[in-house]
Amino acid sequence: MDDPPKPFEKLVDVSRDELLFDLEFGMKYQDGKARQRAAVDAAVATVARMIAAHLERAGYVIKRKPPASGHSTPGSPGYKSHLTE
Repeated sequence: MDDPPKPFEKLVDVSRDELLFDLEFGMKYQDGKARQRAAVDAAVATVARMIAAHLERAGYVIKRKPPASGHSTPGSPGYKSHLTE
């Protein structure tokens, strides 16, 4: 009998650029709305780089869920047109 896959087995590695983007986004925005002025952007980027560097030195491995699969488009496997049949 096969064991069901564990949730953490489906996680994918996060690149440094993705981590920096997400850290900066989290510091700049709250609920999708800007909460910092543009003048703070340089400081936010610097802090994000410092956090990422510390996480790397400390040996952290950052993972995330894989991207959600998109809907079927013409020409892709599994696409079924509503115009046929």
